[in-house]
Amino acid sequence: MLVRKAVRDVAAMGVRALLLVLVIGAGIGTAGGISLALHDVRASRDAFYRDQSLADLDVRLSRTVPRATLAARATAASATAAETRLVVDGLAVHGGDRAPAEVVGMSPQAHLDRLAVTGGHGLSDTEPRGAVVEAEYARRAGLRIGDTLDLTLGGHHLPVRVRGFARSPEYLLATANPEFLIPQPGSLAVVFVPEHGLATALDAGGQVNDLVLNLPPRSSPSTAQTLSAGLPVASVTPREEQYSLRFTNADLHSFALFVPVVGSVFAAVGFLLIGLSLRRVVQAQRRELGTMLAMGYRRPAVLATALLPAAALALPGAALAVGVTIGVARLVAHTYASAVGFPVTVATFSPALLGQAAAVAIGATLAAAVLPAWMLLRLQPAEAMRGERIVRFAPPRLLRRATGATGPAVSYASRSLARRPVLSVATVLSLALAIGLGASLNLLIDSTNRSVDEIFAGQRWTTAVGLTHPQTVAAARALARQAGATAVEPVAKGPGVLRSPNHSTDTVLVGLSAAPRLQRLHLTSGRLPAAGQIVLSEQTASSLKLRTGRPVEVTTSTGTRTMTVSGIARTLAGGQTYAPYADAAALLGLPGQANALYLKAPPASTRTLGAHPGVGRVSTLATARAGMHDLVRELTGLINVLLAISLGVGALFLVSSLALSLLDRQGEFATLRALGYGRARIMTILVTEALVQTLIAGALAVPAGILLAWPLADTIGQAWFHIGLHPVPSDFGVAIALAMALAVAAAMHSTRQVLRLNIAAAVRARLIG
Repeated sequence: MLVRKAVRDVAAMGVRALLLVLVIGAGIGTAGGISLALHDVRASRDAFYRDQSLADLDVRLSRTVPRATLAARATAASATAAETRLVVDGLAVHGGDRAPAEVVGMSPQAHLDRLAVTGGHGLSDTEPRGAVVEAEYARRAGLRIGDTLDLTLGGHHLPVRVRGFARSPEYLLATANPEFLIPQPGSLAVVFVPEHGLATALDAGGQVNDLVLNLPPRSSPSTAQTLSAGLPVASVTPREEQYSLRFTNADLHSFALFVPVVGSVFAAVGFLLIGLSLRRVVQAQRRELGTMLAMGYRRPAVLATALLPAAALALPGAALAVGVTIGVARLVAHTYASAVGFPVTVATFSPALLGQAAAVAIGATLAAAVLPAWMLLRLQPAEAMRGERIVRFAPPRLLRRATGATGPAVSYASRSLARRPVLSVATVLSLALAIGLGASLNLLIDSTNRSVDEIFAGQRWTTAVGLTHPQTVAAARALARQAGATAVEPVAKGPGVLRSPNHSTDTVLVGLSAAPRLQRLHLTSGRLPAAGQIVLSEQTASSLKLRTGRPVEVTTSTGTRTMTVSGIARTLAGGQTYAPYADAAALLGLPGQANALYLKAPPASTRTLGAHPGVGRVSTLATARAGMHDLVRELTGLINVLLAISLGVGALFLVSSLALSLLDRQGEFATLRALGYGRARIMTILVTEALVQTLIAGALAVPAGILLAWPLADTIGQAWFHIGLHPVPSDFGVAIALAMALAVAAAMHSTRQVLRLNIAAAVRARLIG
């Protein structure tokens, strides 16, 4: 009997029941969808790197050695899988497009670092000059299957035919300067060709300079150093330090920081309106519950009667929440995966997360109904049967003065908001959180761009050059001057390991002149390094738990030295560590030599250097800055999706609030219609109510947005680089303007509902809520 009554009560609610189900499903489902999206993106990342077999270790040499030499090292390290390759830097030209290139000569049957072909065909032994090109560069350069790509490799000209496009676990986010943890899509032409074809073109038969291998589980941390000892090592890159994986991990870590904040906001907004709406449902049963108490029903049975309509709403609400969770997850995960570059988005449909969304929807709905039901049960039966007391609303004096000069429609709208404070406050808070979330995301994007510009603004170099082989400082200077550089700073650069008492991390040690004029460090504490001293990046100092004045152990392939931290620098190259040239060159085994240059040079000089056989790779400051802004623009797509979801949910809640308020006041609006109020006046009332609530919510959204963005920026700064918040009106104006437009649209919809009322029936009806 109680179940039939619950179903009958829900059916009698009509539109109100549908709105409640939508509120339950949208609020909880959106929060669950954000969490499921993170789960799906992580699964997509893991599946990609697993399926393409990203190697445990990559040892890159500065010059070629016989293949047997590296094969013997892999055997000595007990590698479970190993492959040698020939990797050469150069220049790629297609039409008018010129880009630094990294040409990878590999086996078409490679088992490690396999290619995920996205178009055309993979490598073939039968076509030694058939190339597979990294998909992002191919898209930006306008390459098509069958095109010819001209490669210049250390004085050798190598035209190749494009066989296909692919994504690679090594070069998923290719960049011309991997020391910056900033992908620069399309800035580096990564070209894969059969190893024997590349070796033949370069007269390097049987010679290789790259070893990728998998190591046995629980291998010693010193294995990499032992394996590379005595070799002309350019870099040793463990799997966890591989650029693409390092970036995606850092980026996912940042995304993971959004999930609890975004989810909590949507959940809080949902709980507010669920609680408010269910309170009305329970209050509408006041007389019936009082009658049941008077007839002798026990209070638990009466409580069950009050909760059954809520349960009847919770079940379809939970089903909708599961559907919304899946839909939001698919949308967000696909947008994110596309921005990062994963070729396939894995949909996990996690039973745990879907079940959690359904359970939260049911639990929140029942919890929202328990409190008002319990308060009703505390009343005496006679008091409950009398229904709610008639409330005579006397507007505050300030409100009477403010609305006295306005028309009756505006005055009525303002007083309606004031006499329903619980509904008004809940609606305003819901909108403020939704708008504030969107504004905080805009603020983060804008502040990230500004912070990047601030970091780059202090640099005086225009071009960074990597040499194919170390040269004397004098020869390196002469090379740059001959190309037309107006200022030159030779540096010694190479891999190393930093150790503090309880922590260690890989680094790129950079030897700078005593007073660098081009590569200028943005010190946040301390001073430039003197002999025996070192400057750490903020990221490295944080991971090692070090501050200025503390000792740090620096280990390279030539030995170990204890140095003192003289300063902390803010830089986008978070993996770099800076020392005086003499100290760095001695530690790297490059005394009196340089293997990299910072230059101030015109664009023509940069192009000249790119074609020089002694130059391995050229990158520019402008390209690095543009790459970061391009990345932010791509990720803005994800932010816009979240913003649209946020405002969409906020609009749903506003529509629901207006609709529920309209249902409660049908008699009043019918009376106004009977008194001659037409479309214009009714619309004025509803638009005024919607806009007043939205404007107040917008004002509250400004501090709310800053409060939401502050901890996010701080935590993201720990993973990437420091982000200072720079609020500007446009960060909030767009979200507020969209919310106001949605508010007007919701009010116009409610106006149409009022105009369709049966005036006689509505005036006679008495609605409780």
